[in-house]
Amino acid sequence: VLDFTQPARRFGADIPVMPDRDTIAGILTTLAPLDTTHTVTNPRVEVDGDSATLFALVEAQHVTRAEPHRHLLLKNIYDVALSRSAEGWAIEAMTIRNVWFDGDPSVLFGPAG
Repeated sequence: VLDFTQPARRFGADIPVMPDRDTIAGILTTLAPLDTTHTVTNPRVEVDGDSATLFALVEAQHVTRAEPHRHLLLKNIYDVALSRSAEGWAIEAMTIRNVWFDGDPSVLFGPAG
């Protein structure tokens, strides 16, 4: 599950909670024309048996390849629920909240309105 509703609402977009891997994979179409980088800081992990929670600050830069002067820089909080299986740890649910941004939101969310 991926919940990106708060950042989307902040920029006037209506993106529902994404309930499964196939829906989440659809994000790749939106990101295809962009170069993106993500820097993760301040991670905090709490493990309780086969479950864990992760908190991190993530700075996400999005730049259009066609117009590299256009960018959107987001500082987000990630709250993540994980579970352990025989294959290792897997993300069960992630909520992303935006703290601040710099640049042009239309780079990621399209034109306003």
